[in-house]
Amino acid sequence: MFGNIGLPEMILIMTVALIVFGPKKLPEIGRTIGKAIREFKKSTEEIKDRFEEQIKMDDLKDIRNDFKDIKSNLSDMSPLKGFQDGLNDIKSDLNDISPLKGLKDTPKRALLNYNDDVLASN
Repeated sequence: MFGNIGLPEMILIMTVALIVFGPKKLPEIGRTIGKAIREFKKSTEEIKDRFEEQIKMDDLKDIRNDFKDIKSNLSDMSPLKGFQDGLNDIKSDLNDISPLKGLKDTPKRALLNYNDDVLASN
């Protein structure tokens, strides 16, 4: 607790304190020093807790940012994204080569519905 101070040194310090302050003031000084040490320890613990809390908050922010990065990377790497792009390309290619391309909308829909009905009945 006191580092390199041994029993002989403590006896010497107590003797000097007793001579300087007297027997009436010594218990009062001891209480005051004890309170000061307790307050110092308490404030030190509060500061330490604040630092630890701030470190945890910073770590949580870093983790949250990491999850956001992972989420954006996963959405960019989604296999459905490429699949949807491929379907759109096929659809546009089929529309370009469709024999019904020149027809107006109403007959075109009628023919498509007829083809669907024929296929459904088979």
